[in-house]
Formats: sequence, C-alpha cells, structure tokens
Amino acid sequence: MKNKVVKFLFSLFLVVTLLISQSHVASAAYGGNGTNSRWVTGGFNKAVGIQIRCIYGNQSYTDTAKNQWNGVSSKVKLVTTYSDNVIETYFDCYNSPSTGLYGYSERYYGSKKLADFDSDTSSRWDKAKCYQYKPSAKATATPSPDQRRRTCVHEVGHALSVAHVQNNAIGAVMKKGDQSVYTLYKFDKDSLKGKWGS
Repeated sequence: MKNKVVKFLFSLFLVVTLLISQSHVASAAYGGNGTNSRWVTGGFNKAVGIQIRCIYGNQSYTDTAKNQWNGVSSKVKLVTTYSDNVIETYFDCYNSPSTGLYGYSERYYGSKKLADFDSDTSSRWDKAKCYQYKPSAKATATPSPDQRRRTCVHEVGHALSVAHVQNNAIGAVMKKGDQSVYTLYKFDKDSLKGKWGS
C-alpha cells in the first residue's frame, strides 16, 4: 500500500510540474520570431482610439509618430481626442534613467507604474509616457528635430507593444540606439500587425 501511495504522489508531482511548465510556455512574453517581427504579449487592452498628446515639447514630433503608426493596421488608431487609453510624449528631458539613452517609455495601469518594458512584457497598461532625452546635462547639447522624431516614433512603438529587433542587420526603427530615419520599416509594420492584426 505504501508503494502505491508513493507512486501516486510522485505521479501527481510530475503532472503538476508539467502543467506549471506548460503554463509558462503558453504565456510566452514575446510574439514573432525576432527576425521578421517581435512584440510583447502585454499592452493596451485595445489599440483603436488611443489618445496621443504632447505634454512637453513640439507637437509636430508627436504628430510624426502618430502618422507613422496610423494606417499600418486597421486595429491601431492614435487620436488626439480624449480616450481612457493615452500615450503622452515629453521632449528634451534631463535625468535619463540610464546613461546614453535617447528615449525611454514608462507604462502605467491606473496610477501604478509598471516595471521596465524589457523586464515586464506581459502586463496590461492604459497609459504610456514616452520620453526623449538630451544627450547630456549640458544646455548646449540639443538633439536635432529629426533625432527627436526618430526617438518619438521608436518610443511610441514600445507603447504599442512593439519590441526591439534582435538582428541589427535588419532595418528597423525599433533598433536600440539612434537611427538615421523615422520612417517605419517592414519589421516595424509586421511587428505591429503581428501584435494587433491587419
């Protein structure tokens, strides 16, 4: 009888372990294959009707990001009218959270600030703040208008759940670091469609 109980408990342990490991696989943090597209599983509850507004800086940089991402997917529409879901942009900020960052995105659910985009990829959010930083604390070190646009398009991509490209040989606005253009590449568009649909 004792052997049957031990076998039963061991079998139960294996089944529970298998179920737990499968639940982690089912909730993979990234979608796409990293080469043609890549997105996080978390994000806004819906992407149609997300309000995008410039809080500090030139509205035209925010408009560039809005115009780049709109029209890629019928399921994504950034608007300037009020919405429960919002992306805020801030330009020429100081105090980057890490040396050398051009931009950074913060995500919130209600008033709760979520963990860093790269470490928390599955949460839901209803607000994103996209920052573009000055390259240094010197007042004379000012990014060009095109650098502001590139950074804004990139950070708004994160707000829309698009992740960094894994292969630096691929053209993408979603590469880490400063890019030479702010026009979306195939990778960027495929990632947005992969997350939200065509």
